[in-house]
Amino acid sequence: VIPETVKEINSGVFYGNTRIKTLTIGKNVAKIGARAFMQSNISKFVFTASDAGNVIGLEIGDEAFRGSLGLTGKFELPARARKLGERVFYQCRYITEIVIPEGVEEIGDEAFANCYNLGQGLEKVSLPSTLRKFGKYKTDEESGVESLVSFKPFDGSNALKYVTIADGNYFVAIDGAIYMKT
Repeated sequence: VIPETVKEINSGVFYGNTRIKTLTIGKNVAKIGARAFMQSNISKFVFTASDAGNVIGLEIGDEAFRGSLGLTGKFELPARARKLGERVFYQCRYITEIVIPEGVEEIGDEAFANCYNLGQGLEKVSLPSTLRKFGKYKTDEESGVESLVSFKPFDGSNALKYVTIADGNYFVAIDGAIYMKT
């Protein structure tokens, strides 16, 4: 159990952990660092809900769950999630569905890449209407204009069958491809 007094889970703190199977994350954790659970065998994450009226947003760092073989089946992010880093679920080969809640505004590039293993793997992802950035962006130093430079969120996830995009989203699916609305 990560206690209520903890505000951040540091980078790599559970990297490669094979002993813990279930981890409860306290309601005051606002950030999960890069590679925090990378290649761990943790199979269940319980996110404690925030108090009503005092919601603490959650940022999940780059590669936080990368290669986590303990993650299987459906994985639901907590309602307080706001940002998912690059390659956050990269090579999570036994996860079949990821539910991303309303409130998430940004998902980094290759977030769901290579979630595939011998004909099995990630089959379904649901994207919220609150999503504003999806992929890798770069800001021009002179103009301050931000532009998309890479968009490979599902690269190598060959089992993927469904991407659900909520109404009101900045993105739209046409003939199996995802486009940003202009």
